[in-house]
Amino acid sequence: MTPKPPFESAQYLGELPREEGTTMIEVISLGGGIQSTTLVLMNLVGEIKPRATCAIFADTGWERQATYNALDWLEAYATEKGFPIYRISSGDIRADMVSDEKQHFDHIPLFTDSGGERAGQLRRQCTNFYKIAPIRRKM
Repeated sequence: MTPKPPFESAQYLGELPREEGTTMIEVISLGGGIQSTTLVLMNLVGEIKPRATCAIFADTGWERQATYNALDWLEAYATEKGFPIYRISSGDIRADMVSDEKQHFDHIPLFTDSGGERAGQLRRQCTNFYKIAPIRRKM
């Protein structure tokens, strides 16, 4: 038997402010990894409530093939359950990084090397352009 979640999402979040005449929707930001895929699956079988309206996958254009394969499977399963998963994109992050015609500059998560050991990660700014902004536009 699956344990009951310790809270309903509305209880956890409380009443969020919204403009008059608008409808609250629950959207899952689907990254294509284990955590967000599990979140979608748990939502579809009722382990996490309320049921989300949809999930949105913001494609950077440079994901691993295994991510796209897993997303194909998840979309097929979700479709059977009447749950839409939207794939959106703001472009190909890899192509944009090497393009001379790029109109914006967004750092990708690069790592520094110090004598063969990974010393740190450079500042990244790509999340807003390739993930957050496209999801907000879709909503």
